[in-house]
Amino acid sequence: MDTLYISSHPDAFRSLLPLIAAEFCQSPPRIVHEDPPAEVAKSRPALVIADPEGTVLTGANAVSWYLAKACNQTGSDKQQESQVWQWLSFAENELMPVACAVTFPLLGFMGVDKK
Repeated sequence: MDTLYISSHPDAFRSLLPLIAAEFCQSPPRIVHEDPPAEVAKSRPALVIADPEGTVLTGANAVSWYLAKACNQTGSDKQQESQVWQWLSFAENELMPVACAVTFPLLGFMGVDKK
């Protein structure tokens, strides 16, 4: 069974993508809200998935794609798989920067750019 380690706050927006992907699995990974053991991840990243064979992946996109692929949620052919990847890339590269630029100043995480 895969283990998903989430060491950041469970509601952090970077954690949501792998958690959503895990919800669609018929046999979801074991989710642990703590730092991964040192033998699993050397640098203690916020998102780590480890499988029983010893494969370790870090980062929201890599972990989400791994879970989606393992749960057969990436489409039935190359075209559908590419469309899933297209929307994931769009959300990460187009929507995320705009959403962060608008909400972070409102939440007080960073100063307001007067330009």
